[in-house]
Amino acid sequence: MDEINDLIKGLESFIPAQLDRMPDIELYKDQVITYLKKELALFQGPLDTEIITSSMINNYVKDGIVPRPVKKRYSKAQLAPLIMACILKRALSIKQIKTITSTIDAESGKEVYERFCDTLSSTIREEIEKLTKSSLTVSEMALSYSLKASIDATIADGLLKLAAGDNDNK
Repeated sequence: MDEINDLIKGLESFIPAQLDRMPDIELYKDQVITYLKKELALFQGPLDTEIITSSMINNYVKDGIVPRPVKKRYSKAQLAPLIMACILKRALSIKQIKTITSTIDAESGKEVYERFCDTLSSTIREEIEKLTKSSLTVSEMALSYSLKASIDATIADGLLKLAAGDNDNK
């Protein structure tokens, strides 16, 4: 089960990019893409897809998930929501990502991102524990996680609809 151990090591070594670890200088789009591909390599999906492209960034800006860059340069204010979108996009639509990032109870974008990172880290720790204790075969684990992802996406969709309704009543 060396492959499982490699997966666990990858999960264990992943540390979400805290705001103070992000570049202090503003980046151009091609630099943002390089940075995000390196930071989020763990979340890279099938080889025929990219974790982030120039078009994706444009769409996230157009859809209001990411604030517009200033003079074609991206700061931490854009990097944080881009990281969130890149991680969430495997399970949620752009509309759902916008809903989830706007419904996290927080005072500021910084708090939203910090809450996201904390939740991501605790979720990774929980899944590492499950992986290390599993007696299933690799195929059985793949099936189980695939079904869990589908069920979790269904639950997330329902909760996002409820959260959007809560915001409408405020």
